[in-house]
This record gives sequence, C-alpha cells and structure tokens, in this order.
Amino acid sequence: MNILVIMKRFSSGKDQIAENFGREVRLASELQRLGNSVTVLCADQAKKERLIMKLNGMTVEIYPFGILKVLGFLATAKKMAAQNDIIIGTSHPLLGIIAVMAAKGKPVVYDIRDNYETYALIKLPLLSKLMIRLVNNTAIKKSSLVVCGSNILAEMAKKTRNGPITVVPNGVNLKLYKPIGKEKCRKMLGLPLKDKIIAYSGGIRGAGVDVLISAFHMLEDKDKKLKLMLIGNELKSRYAETASASKGRITVEGSMPYGRLLYYLNSADAFVISYEPNDFTNIMYAPYKLVDYMALNKPIVCTDVGEMRKMLKGHEQLVCRPNDAEDMAQKIMAALKTKKANYRERLKEFTWERLGEKLNDAIKAMFKNRARGN
Repeated sequence: MNILVIMKRFSSGKDQIAENFGREVRLASELQRLGNSVTVLCADQAKKERLIMKLNGMTVEIYPFGILKVLGFLATAKKMAAQNDIIIGTSHPLLGIIAVMAAKGKPVVYDIRDNYETYALIKLPLLSKLMIRLVNNTAIKKSSLVVCGSNILAEMAKKTRNGPITVVPNGVNLKLYKPIGKEKCRKMLGLPLKDKIIAYSGGIRGAGVDVLISAFHMLEDKDKKLKLMLIGNELKSRYAETASASKGRITVEGSMPYGRLLYYLNSADAFVISYEPNDFTNIMYAPYKLVDYMALNKPIVCTDVGEMRKMLKGHEQLVCRPNDAEDMAQKIMAALKTKKANYRERLKEFTWERLGEKLNDAIKAMFKNRARGN
C-alpha cells in the first residue's frame, strides 16, 4: 500500500525528523519496513522550513505551517493524497482534519496519541477548547480507522464513533534502551560510587517535581548518601536555585542526546515519575518516559495516574498516590531496598516492531472491509 502520513515536525520539544524520534516517526518507519511505501508530509510550525529528505527509507517533505499557511498546506496535502491509497493524520487534531479533507473519500487513519483537548489548536484566544473538541470529534467521526495511544483514549473515542478503533500504545527500542553497569556509568560521569541516586528526566508539564523534591527532603536527613538527580532544560531553569541551596544533594543537568542520557539514567539506583492527575496525564498508558525507564530494569516509583499501574503489573508496591509526598517518600525507600526489577519481559509486547505490525494489520483489515463495502 502507498501511505501518506501527515504529522508535526516538532513535538515534545524535539525535532522528530532530525532526531529520528517519536511515535509518529517510529510507527511510520515500521509501516515502511513491513513493505508499504510511506511518504511523510511534515508540518513545520517552528522553523517553517521547506525541505525534502529521506528517513528510514521514507520520503519526508517538510512544509511551513501556521495560521496563514493552512490553506497552502492543505493544497499540498491534497496533491500528495491523490498519489496514495491511505492517509494517516497524526500528532494534532488539525492535522487529523486536514487528512480527512485531503483524502477526498480515500480511507483515513486518525492517530490519537494524547488527550488532544489539552492542546492549543493555533495560538489564538478565539480558538478555544470548544473549537479543539469540534475539530477532534469531526476527525474521529470522519476517519475510517481511529488508532488510540491508550485504552482510556479508545473509550473516549467510542463515544463519538461506531467504526473500528484499535489501541496502539507508545513503544520502546529495546536495542537502544538497555541496562549498562551502574559503576561503569558513574566512573564515566565522575559520580560518587556509593551514593544512592534517585532520578527523574523530562519536562515540567504535569510532572509533580515539587512533590518529588518535598519527598526527597523528607528522606535526606535519614540517609546522607541519598541524592536527587533531575535532567532536562526546563528542570534546570526552574530548579537551579533549589539545587544550589542543597549543597550537592540535588543536581540538575540540562537536556542531552539520548546516547549520553542513557549513562546518566543507568547511573541511578531508582527512578521516580511524579505526575500529577490532570487532563493530560489521566489518559496515559505507556508514555515514553515510563517505557524507557522500564527498559533499564531499575525500580520505578510512579504515581497512580492514567493506566500506568497496569504497565507496572507485578511492581504495584512502588506505585504511590499523586500529590502525596509522604507516600512517595515511603515508596522511594522501598525502591532503594529493591534488589531486582525486571520490566523488560513486559516490554516485549511494546517494541516498535510489534506495535508496527499491530497497526499494519489494523490498516489492512480496514482497507479490506472498505473494499467489501462493509
């Protein structure tokens, strides 16, 4: 099949094309690997560049995108859709509706990775949540197949459509994300070998980092070797003074390439995901952070939001109540006493290869059913 994927270039603070990163790139690449011919039309809302390149065997066409460029982008999408059998709209509700409009009756797959009603449609005050919901629901209704990143999102989509819905969560590259000896990593990074390090990496949105720091303060007098390591540009900007006042007990590193990040993460004794419950986190099933941490086989303290408890089956004793620093502190102590954590077995069903096959099967089934008139 010839497949056109319409997606954002920049997401989660990353250039998905330049960094070969993210759900959209990974799933599109797997569809290409499985014998389809995939072309990517990439909306560049940041640099607004016009480029054509190759990525993982796919042709990627990057076009400028913004409020004044929507019609031009739609015209390009229509031309490209005419040369393909299936159109996939993903990463934003506006791109989902553009996929529907460009398809002109051809089958459309709408991929819902997040609660899109938490997104900004375009940064104008008149385009409210009501407008976002309208665009999102229209894309859900008009698409031939809806793909959801979690079971909770699938239940939300069922309220809007009667057609096929399949759940394809986020995945992980187990060849890239793998355990590396803690001592080796600490020696390479110049970190003390005997410290007990708990780590969190990422951004701020819904992260509950203030609660994590409060939990750490409850524990630091009990164990002088305990350290908290935060990694990410937003974290460094917001918590630099906190780290400075901690006399080395809290450290903050800026964002870094994945290759180097792996050494920092593998230097830790345990991870903490301290998400607060909100419209964004309450639908989470397998966020990148969680599956990446799981791949390293270290104890994970995680707040009980979304479906992440389900992902951590067998390790529920380390799941804590959100916004509860005392409970988190208790779970951190339990994690530091945990001698063995094996999450990788669970992740065999969450590799990008397996998830790509699931998506490919769902698309083929949808395509056949349409051909039969069902």
